[in-house]
Amino acid sequence: MKKFILSFFNKKANHTMDLSTQKVIYNQYYPCIYRTAYRYCADENIAKDIVQETFIRAFKYISTYEEKENASFEAWLVTIARNEALKYLKNVSKRNEMLKEEIELSEEYSSIEAEIMNRLTIEKIQKIICDLPEVSRVIFLLRYVHDLSYKEISERLNLQENTVRQRTFRVRNFIQKRMKTEGDHDEQSKMG
Repeated sequence: MKKFILSFFNKKANHTMDLSTQKVIYNQYYPCIYRTAYRYCADENIAKDIVQETFIRAFKYISTYEEKENASFEAWLVTIARNEALKYLKNVSKRNEMLKEEIELSEEYSSIEAEIMNRLTIEKIQKIICDLPEVSRVIFLLRYVHDLSYKEISERLNLQENTVRQRTFRVRNFIQKRMKTEGDHDEQSKMG
């Protein structure tokens, strides 16, 4: 093979190869280059891609190949394959790092967004509660803020337990409806 390559350089002054010459070199060195690429990436398809890149680069820069005493054409191709594999690994590492940063930013943004939404929701609920009649507001606060039972609320306010249940149910429904209508209003104002 060495003689074939040397004869190629002796015949071609401009160092360009025809397709049949490229094919001979490719078939001759493919197994060695594939093994080299596979050692770096341990993936069959990626190794094949690296082999392709190696030969594309080798044929593009064939004019830079100079035979040295201890360096063969095969060693030159292996060096190119190694460099292509390292370039691939570096790119994968960069992509993974960028993806990691993107995920971290996304998670940070999501937590900030959730915090803002929670604060806005609490503020809306507080505003709605303030608009309630006093007895309904007190019942709601005793039930959901102070976590008292219906019986405890009825004893404190001197109301029947059934009345406390009904008012709690009505207040909860009222708040839910107001939250929904304000939410729908917010969505419409964003669109319009």
